[in-house]
Amino acid sequence: MISWLKDSNLTDLDNLSEPEVPAEEIIENIEAALVSFPAVANEVNGEHLK
Repeated sequence: MISWLKDSNLTDLDNLSEPEVPAEEIIENIEAALVSFPAVANEVNGEHLK
């Protein structure tokens, strides 16, 4: 059985953006994280980028 929980924070369900909009924002955030990940990994490992 599949059930959905209603998000009480969503008050204006008639004006939700199209699914493509949040999907594009998620992709942008993931791409930005991937670009910065090597620097973060180097910091964690005690190395510094030159």
